[in-house]
Amino acid sequence: MKFLSSDSSVFYRYLLMFGMAWVAGLILTLFLFLRSTPYGPAYVMDVWRFLPHAVFFMTFGLMMIVAPFMTYSLFIKDTEKHRRLHAVVQGVCAVLLSLSLLYEHVDNEILRFCTMHITPDFLRTYLLSQGVPDSLWDLLASDAGGANLSLCLLSVPVIFLVCWFIFGKRIPQPEGLKKPKVFLSIFGVLIIGFVFLPCLFRSELFAWKTIQAKVAPPVVLIRDTIVSWNDAVHFPENMSGPIARVQKAWLEQETDKNWQMLDDKHPFLRKYVGECKQPDKKYNVVIISFESYRAYNLNLFNTDYKQEVTPYLNSLIHSGDAAYYTRYFTNGHPTIGAFMALHTGIPAHSRYTVAKSFVQNKIDSFVNVLRHHGYETVFVGASDPDWDSQRPWLMQWYDDVLFDPANDEMDRAVMRDARKWIQERDASKPFLMTAFLMSNHMPFNRYEPEFRLTDSGEIHEKIINTMHYDDDVLREFIESMRDEPWFENTLFIVTGDHGVDLGERGEQPDYKNLRTEAVWIPLVIYGKHPRLPRGKQDILASHSDLGMTVLDLLGICDPTTSMGHSLLTKNRDTAEVYIYKYGRAVIRTNTWSEYILSYDKENDLMLYKGEDLMQNTDVSKEYPEIADELYKKSHETSLVIDYGYHNDLYNIQPAVDR
Repeated sequence: MKFLSSDSSVFYRYLLMFGMAWVAGLILTLFLFLRSTPYGPAYVMDVWRFLPHAVFFMTFGLMMIVAPFMTYSLFIKDTEKHRRLHAVVQGVCAVLLSLSLLYEHVDNEILRFCTMHITPDFLRTYLLSQGVPDSLWDLLASDAGGANLSLCLLSVPVIFLVCWFIFGKRIPQPEGLKKPKVFLSIFGVLIIGFVFLPCLFRSELFAWKTIQAKVAPPVVLIRDTIVSWNDAVHFPENMSGPIARVQKAWLEQETDKNWQMLDDKHPFLRKYVGECKQPDKKYNVVIISFESYRAYNLNLFNTDYKQEVTPYLNSLIHSGDAAYYTRYFTNGHPTIGAFMALHTGIPAHSRYTVAKSFVQNKIDSFVNVLRHHGYETVFVGASDPDWDSQRPWLMQWYDDVLFDPANDEMDRAVMRDARKWIQERDASKPFLMTAFLMSNHMPFNRYEPEFRLTDSGEIHEKIINTMHYDDDVLREFIESMRDEPWFENTLFIVTGDHGVDLGERGEQPDYKNLRTEAVWIPLVIYGKHPRLPRGKQDILASHSDLGMTVLDLLGICDPTTSMGHSLLTKNRDTAEVYIYKYGRAVIRTNTWSEYILSYDKENDLMLYKGEDLMQNTDVSKEYPEIADELYKKSHETSLVIDYGYHNDLYNIQPAVDR
């Protein structure tokens, strides 16, 4: 076999074919991102941040198809027989590229209409169970992004294929591309730039998986679908037993005994049977969630940490008008998991990212409850809500979404926009504002220089600079509105989305760790509400409880599907907190905590005593019975939670109206 055949025209034909397919793919990508959704709003809120990634991954997808053929062309023999064979192989490659473009376009349009990719969940929900809706043609005709344009763009892959077969062999090869060194260099650049590097860097660290929620090429979607088949969650034929046991455990934690489960099919569906305590006036609510906001670095929460990083937050705590919860944890990690758990009161799925995998679901949120009770609701995002698949959920729950790319994820600018919205809102309505901020994100470089507390380059020390900066952002926001007439009627809730492992255990910083430093966050509720407890609260709590606490303070006792409890209840001795992430889990009680590294491996866990808050001493071998009991309880609870997601059991309206 002759290496680098003197007939370089075969390689050139593949290069030309790739170029033509790339132009067709670019056309489809531009029509996706520069059009609105079928219903009017922009497809993404920050087009020019997404578009380069979309073009890059489109190139990656096409290159994954062409690369094997290009490689083969470097080794073929220059004979008549092999040239005839390769003409057929070239045709196969062109057809594969055309099919890839066709798949990409159909998937893009499904994203525009349904905010989800072509996945097994999509096929099961929309095609197998519901079938193709009769209104499909009306939807295509009324598309705000162009009437029937989705159908017209189906011609682009076909036009590429026709152009290749008609013109592909007629376009002469430039003289410069006939030199082996030239076309080998081009081949190397394409392989390294659009095959090797994307595969190498496709990890959470570089955010590729997050970006691909919107721009994944067909080869990745197909690969992920195959992986999901092998990683599917299997449920027992009869789930009534596990659901009943989880419901019983929930009721045992509800010390006020004012809730009643409605059936054994919907895990947490319940109604209030006690006296709903109404406040004497309407209260506004502002929830501020700081990125990676670790209780570990706050000296009022972690008494072993001596440096005061957040003097303003401390002043609110000491004001006499605040409750602060020192044993409060996230139910989701990373941000998108925390975002969903905080809003829905349901811990994360044990293996899947709920926001991306269950877009077809309608999950209840305390925010939507407030809308039904006349509240004006707004979400303020420092980062693009399209980035993490937040926007489909925000459109379900909120009246308005604020995001301005010009703020460059600097929290002060974001909160000034938030303040402006409050000042210009409809003053006749109470309001709920939720802000998810970003300056305190790794590598902790987004802050103003005057708030630098350390010049250290160590990541576990740099975080105090951004936390200190965010403390002043909080100060400016709250103090700028203290003279407003509605201020006394407003509850300010300060928390974090999650913590983060910054290498405190002598290892590299890690987003997979679920031990205390990664999930322990502060909760501070500040305001004049008469039922708000004051001072330090040592009860065990989590994001799942936040929505129920807000509704309790506002005197709203509607039926709910939340797993959470109001933190106004007097006794939390039997409280349990669950955190799940991609096959790992943590269960916390008042007396124990257990970190489960994998349900697939026996005894792959660590057990800690309740007073060992930082989870330093594993005692699983000393207390095997307790370790086994917590393991089984965590596993069964995750089974029930997952079952609810897979069967859309957290949709309140059909459940109540059934």
